[in-house]
Amino acid sequence: MPELADTIAAVATPFGRGGIGVVKVSGPLAKSIARAIFIPQNPTCSFTSHHLYYGHIKEPSSNSWLDEVMLTVMRAPFSYTREDVVEIQCHSGPAVIEAILSMVLAHGARPAEPGEFTKRAFLNGRIDLTQAEAVMDLVNAQTDRAAASASHLLQGRLLNRIEDLREGLISLLMDLETAIDFPEEEIDIISYSEAAVRLRHKAIDPVSSLIEAYQHGRVYRQGIKTVILGRVNAGKSSLLNALLNESRAIVTAVPGTTRDFIEETMSIEGLPVVICDTAGIRSHADEPERLAQEKTLELLQLADLVLYVLDGSVKIHPDDLSLIELAGDKPMIIVANKCDLPPANHLDKLKEIFDSRQIAAISAVTGQGLDVLKRTIKSVVLGHHESASLPEMVPNRRQAGLLDLVRTSLLTAESALQDNLSPEFVAADIHVALGHLGAIIGETYPDEILNRIFDSFCIGK
Repeated sequence: MPELADTIAAVATPFGRGGIGVVKVSGPLAKSIARAIFIPQNPTCSFTSHHLYYGHIKEPSSNSWLDEVMLTVMRAPFSYTREDVVEIQCHSGPAVIEAILSMVLAHGARPAEPGEFTKRAFLNGRIDLTQAEAVMDLVNAQTDRAAASASHLLQGRLLNRIEDLREGLISLLMDLETAIDFPEEEIDIISYSEAAVRLRHKAIDPVSSLIEAYQHGRVYRQGIKTVILGRVNAGKSSLLNALLNESRAIVTAVPGTTRDFIEETMSIEGLPVVICDTAGIRSHADEPERLAQEKTLELLQLADLVLYVLDGSVKIHPDDLSLIELAGDKPMIIVANKCDLPPANHLDKLKEIFDSRQIAAISAVTGQGLDVLKRTIKSVVLGHHESASLPEMVPNRRQAGLLDLVRTSLLTAESALQDNLSPEFVAADIHVALGHLGAIIGETYPDEILNRIFDSFCIGK
């Protein structure tokens, strides 16, 4: 783990040309570095905390001005990391911002590791581990709902729920351990039936609710892997272009135009959708097309949702039914394309053929039916969760895994109570559950877990 005594620095904005770039410095040398390289417009400025100062960065070798900047000093502990922090707002030309960062490093800072600013915020007690992970979720959010969910976590909503669970379990544990310590007392400190009710309503049910929220919320966090499947010339690439509202895939009347898959991310009804246009499937194909079709089948195995595209202007081909069977029980929407042409099969007939499958009639050329298709995608993916809010979504798989372990321990404790086992067994299971809850918020953490979490962050955050 990097030494907290070090001063770290990084560019906190994406590299490239732009109006503003930010160099961030955190640690004990931050203020002295600012004084060494910054020439304020007002020579008597005192670098008051959380004030913005106008001035210039001087080039040390020539003592000439490199760039005009705005500089802020945030004194500990009132900063993101709870250390002295300096932020330099400069013009975001690659040469300029690299030169300023090099000056900062030359005056005693070292390059920050990925996520090290947020890691210091966690290690210095400003945020817990769920809030630290929420920072990355907020940076990676692709839709408004994903951003709102990450914002709830950053505000400590999950932390508060975990703390409530812990307090309830600790209270129950104290009663059980009192019963263990004073087994000869005539007054029952807590009955098994009362303990079981408290365990169920105060712990097991709330934990189960959080796990269910994770299953719901992961759709917004991870996106929906969606594969467009169908025979050649059904209009798969046209559908992709229509959903993207741009010409992303080549569309011709020649069968087998798509020789590789095309993957794009879009927002459909507020859901992040990773959509793959794949090669059409047919029996007579040359070698490149055959390899593309094999890739299509591989992607199909990883799909969360399949959009099966039919040419609605022609009779259903036997290969359509065979291809649909390849998807197994994966969620699927039958997309009857080319509804602007005379239909070969009416919707009632399609519903009869495809039984319980959702069907959407569209025209990828005119855009007819696309809104209905988007609403159908949302309905199929979310099911009964469609209108649910996400104030307490568990943000990642790590926390969901720990919640599963918590629930397992609590269910074991509940069984022990129902079987009238000694309270020692119940207490032991509750202790295990408390340990897992502590790991969620970072009360206990192995270094390798922390490194794995923060290594996924971008440098400068």
